[in-house]
Amino acid sequence: MKFLTIKYPTKEEIMKIEQKFKPEVLTLVKAWKNLQWKQNKNDESIYQLLTLLSQVYWKPLCLTNLKTDSHYNPQTRTINLHNTSIITALHEFAHHLFGPSELKACRWSVWLFKKTFPNNFKKLKWDGHMLTK
Repeated sequence: MKFLTIKYPTKEEIMKIEQKFKPEVLTLVKAWKNLQWKQNKNDESIYQLLTLLSQVYWKPLCLTNLKTDSHYNPQTRTINLHNTSIITALHEFAHHLFGPSELKACRWSVWLFKKTFPNNFKKLKWDGHMLTK
């Protein structure tokens, strides 16, 4: 049985090319942050964000909470979120948009977080390809 080895990008690869976003995506995430996230820091609030983003991109998706790890299932177009961070949720959504590329998903999610949560971004530290508190 073969196991797929995932090659995760480096911090340098992720940050090398600034990502551009539709203006409505930046506006939506900032508005969500100010209205929803400040009041309800939970998975349900993140579900709302991903649902709104799926509408902007015209890419319907399903959201679940199976009490396992957060991941994307391309066959069912389902994102499972469980006690997840905004960056992880955005990362899984990026897989929904762009497919299996870890580099694309990391770049998209990290750059969107950096542009919409700049103060929080500055507080995070790199641990391989991930940002942590």
